[in-house]
Amino acid sequence: MSLRAKQAWLTSGVLALAVAVTATILVLSAGPAKAREFATLRVLAGAVELRQGQAGFEPAQDGMSLQQGDTVRTESDGRAEIAYFDGSTTRLDYDTTFTLRELASIPASPGSKIIRASQDGGRTFNRITELTGSDSSVELATPNAVASVVGTVYFTQRVIEDDGSISYLIGVLEGAVRVTGENGEVVVVRAGEFVVADSDGNLGPVLPITAEMFDEWLCEFNEAGTDECGVEEVLGEGDEPEDDEGPDQDGEDPGDILGVDITPVGTPSEGNPGDGGNDGDTPNGDGDPPPPPPPPPPPGDTTAPNTFITQFPPDPDNSSSGEFRFLATENGSTFECAFGDEAFQACASPHAYSFDDGGHTFAVRARDAANNVDATPAVYSWTIDTVEPQTSILGGPDELTNSRDATFTFAANEPVQEFRCKLDAGEFTPCESPRSYQGLADGSHTFMVGATDLAGNEENTAVWTWAIDATGPAVTIDSGPDDPTTETTATFEFSSPDADVDGFACSIDSGPFSTCESGDSFNVGLGSHVFAARASDTLGNVGAADTYSWTVEEEPPPNQAPVADLGADPTSGDAPLTVSFDGSGSDDPDGVISSWSLDFGDEDSTSDQGAPPSSLGHTYTEPGTYTATLTVTDDDGDTDTDSVSITVNEPPNQPPVADLGADPTSGDAPLTVSFDGSGSDDPDGVISSWSLDFGD
Repeated sequence: MSLRAKQAWLTSGVLALAVAVTATILVLSAGPAKAREFATLRVLAGAVELRQGQAGFEPAQDGMSLQQGDTVRTESDGRAEIAYFDGSTTRLDYDTTFTLRELASIPASPGSKIIRASQDGGRTFNRITELTGSDSSVELATPNAVASVVGTVYFTQRVIEDDGSISYLIGVLEGAVRVTGENGEVVVVRAGEFVVADSDGNLGPVLPITAEMFDEWLCEFNEAGTDECGVEEVLGEGDEPEDDEGPDQDGEDPGDILGVDITPVGTPSEGNPGDGGNDGDTPNGDGDPPPPPPPPPPPGDTTAPNTFITQFPPDPDNSSSGEFRFLATENGSTFECAFGDEAFQACASPHAYSFDDGGHTFAVRARDAANNVDATPAVYSWTIDTVEPQTSILGGPDELTNSRDATFTFAANEPVQEFRCKLDAGEFTPCESPRSYQGLADGSHTFMVGATDLAGNEENTAVWTWAIDATGPAVTIDSGPDDPTTETTATFEFSSPDADVDGFACSIDSGPFSTCESGDSFNVGLGSHVFAARASDTLGNVGAADTYSWTVEEEPPPNQAPVADLGADPTSGDAPLTVSFDGSGSDDPDGVISSWSLDFGDEDSTSDQGAPPSSLGHTYTEPGTYTATLTVTDDDGDTDTDSVSITVNEPPNQPPVADLGADPTSGDAPLTVSFDGSGSDDPDGVISSWSLDFGD
């Protein structure tokens, strides 16, 4: 497809784009009420990071929701696309940082949109759907200029010029872009044109896009990954152009919305004599698509092309190989490249390189069809650094400390873009020296710090290990005086299970602590007292105190012994003799009887706690004289006894009783009779002998 055909295709209609699903929150600001809108992030390739608000950059996920204030950053292998709420899109090339400054619509103006963003480095491909009213605006700010757009497809790309400075090239594939330089200069760039804003924010002339520019831009954003570089691979299949007369036929004229007049590419106008430029002062005639680019330069052409480096490594860079891409401002230009002091040689974009660490310079110049050579080649110098930085921890806490706070100072052996710190099992996070931590727990801790140098080399090798012991040793009071006691001297034994005890301190009745040792004695007066003991370790930590409470009472008067009183009834009689004993008359004049015992004198006895009973029976079975003794003990341990004598007499003898039976008692002779004398008995003894007279 020719450049003319490509330009005509792109400018023939408004793009048909998918609309991102968004949520809205009503916000108020100066001017019309705005509803905050959102966008959706697509991760197309490689590493893409997202910073939401003031947080740090985190790996981005495909389909994440974006809102104003968020920043998307692509790495050297990353590409991404932002789908806005109105169907517009921004595609980010490698090494591009893009911040959404404002995303809003105006409820009172249906179809309106406000999209403001900023770009730092890299390249973006923007497809902006048509603006529908004067309240709508789309702006993309670079460090050098601000582009305001309407119903537009355009590129914003960082390039290197002849003096090595960074400029931004803004090229338009469809619609119109108003570009404002830092000095307030305004130009309108239309489909098929581009303008360069230099490092001072000055705008160059508006020039026609070359075929090489067009093909590079489309090829670079070909998602299909094919070698074809047609419009279809960029805009997507099915986005056929509409059969209208231009991109603005269904909406307001771009000039009306921008506040300037727009003339199609190549149409001569005042201040724009057919060179493709536009100062914004000429009305847009009938909105026809731009005519083909100007013909090749005539044989007498003496104007050299300008050369731009469009892809270049970062400075410094941690990759020893890569490639440069470059463009010229004239169609059909060829290129000559040189590294360092080498002579210029023919080359083509992209141009690869591979070098060792160190400083390097690349220069490229364009040569047009008339053999005019760019006298000021585009030059880029950079440093290759593949060596990791070395980080050293300069200071930190002692190996063993009782401080729960820690402060570390550290440095690297070269300038770095970031330090990263990690404590214990936490994650590495960006940090600066000094790095402080507060309220750490007792135990072992490990601090690690690494750095990323300006080339992106990383290391995480510096380690500091220490231990915190901010807890004092424990104390246990093992023994102390009785409670209560009459002793005014108190002796205490105490100990600690901790091995690093440096000493003990004691206090009586909340007084000041003073040095002491286990086994020390203390003199106190009558009343209640509290003893406290605590320990300290070699780090100076003081542990919690253990306490012991007791009371010193006045010495009581001497104890009076209890009085035992034993009664018995009867005190004599024939055996067996049952006697009832009575000890209830016993007493303790200054206390109570706590226990008693009664010895009956016949090797039998009984005892119990408390006062003795009033009736306690005991039977003496054998004749004799017995001494029964009652012993009582009071609550102070004193005792008393009382005894009574019991006489048991031998009882008088009772005669035995003979009992004889016979069976039969009659019968014919000879008669045998069976006699039975077993019924005979002695009521108070035993039958010692017997005799039977048969009477014959």
